[in-house]
Amino acid sequence: MKTLHGFSLGKELRALSDAARERCWIVSPYIGKWPAVTALPGDSWWGRAAFDLRVITDLSEPSNVSLGTLSWLCERGQVRSLPGVHAKIYILDDKALVTSANLTETAFTKRREIGMLLSPQEAADTISTVAGWWRDHAQPVTNADRKEFESYRKYSGFPETESGANLKPLWDLPPKPDPKLFTNKETAAASLYGQFLQHYRELAETYESEQRLWKDAPLYLEVDAFLNFLYHEEGRPSEPFRGASVRHITAGERDKDLRHYARAFAAWLKSNPGEKAWRMERLETVKHLLAKDRIEELDRTGVVAVLDCIHAMGALPWPKAQFLDSPQNKLGVIRRAWKELLFGNGNEDERIQRCQDLLYNFGPSSTQELLGCFYPEKYPLKNTNTDAGLRFFGYSA
Repeated sequence: MKTLHGFSLGKELRALSDAARERCWIVSPYIGKWPAVTALPGDSWWGRAAFDLRVITDLSEPSNVSLGTLSWLCERGQVRSLPGVHAKIYILDDKALVTSANLTETAFTKRREIGMLLSPQEAADTISTVAGWWRDHAQPVTNADRKEFESYRKYSGFPETESGANLKPLWDLPPKPDPKLFTNKETAAASLYGQFLQHYRELAETYESEQRLWKDAPLYLEVDAFLNFLYHEEGRPSEPFRGASVRHITAGERDKDLRHYARAFAAWLKSNPGEKAWRMERLETVKHLLAKDRIEELDRTGVVAVLDCIHAMGALPWPKAQFLDSPQNKLGVIRRAWKELLFGNGNEDERIQRCQDLLYNFGPSSTQELLGCFYPEKYPLKNTNTDAGLRFFGYSA
């Protein structure tokens, strides 16, 4: 445990965020204006696809937050409201900073705040508590809320009681990132994939709280089978949402529908006992053929075997044929592209983009499916069925 105050409080928060690779969870009743807020968590989280950004604040008093900032946070992560929350907690990966400081410029530059940095072992209970608040009590912002936030992107107002206009600055914020980072095309695309991962993760957690049928298989594999069931079986409820539309439902309606269809899926599996085996076989095939110490030995037969494991390549007869017949997709290029995707440097979005740049007719669905097949504990399979299922449950995909 480490005590922090003064400039070291903001400096340590920024350092923790820069080093984080998995998540940033923020609990703060007050949230300040966007430029100052970016100086505290920095910019490393914005373009990292697998980064889990969650914010809990109190929207029962909307004047306590900058709605423009909430718009940016909703674009990259998820925001929920918990009336009466008063804690200020910053969770970065498996560490937690529990402090008196809200996520505002005033708190970190004009007020004498203090905080305790908890080690992974010390932070476990705090992380569990925040996860419980998120799951059981905090309410997601609605699509209507998000649209309202959009109109406040340049909003400059903020309550004088929190802004501390009459207080003298005591220390500076950490350096603010380049504002262009948050608006360029590449990071915007990255944020969409990051948003998909966050929404999928939340749906998977809700599903797991209801049932777990394949306990010796990755959770994401079971959820993928469930979403495939919704697209092809039981009246095909998710199929109408294969386009851009999102079903507008409340959190309570979502939970009710998930319970209903989870039970129907469990009953369906009893009549389809081979479902798990063939899905597991596909994962094992990909992991065996593309193992780091074996990928350079991949031959044309192995390439075909990998393609046969990707749903997006088999949905229609022509994608696989076009991929194999393309003069661009020489065996050495395929090895290099898949090696870049699975073992290359950089974040997921950079590796996905490099893989797609190298290969012809190996688009986002195929690339992201391959990533999910090789790392099923970390990444879900992403394809038309998946996206339709998320939209059916009210998530953008």
